[in-house]
Amino acid sequence: MERINDGSDTIVESSSFTDNDELDFGTGIDANELWFAQQGNNLVFSYWAPRTRVGQ
Repeated sequence: MERINDGSDTIVESSSFTDNDELDFGTGIDANELWFAQQGNNLVFSYWAPRTRVGQ
């Protein structure tokens, strides 16, 4: 679970299964305040709070 100001995390897909993955956000994180960007083969998303970033 990601919460505001948790810092940066890296998620590595290591499974060969084609199942669905899910990332849950904690209370207070509004979906309208998330930004998504592709950087190379990575999906990076950020929340408006400084230093909060999650990427793969």
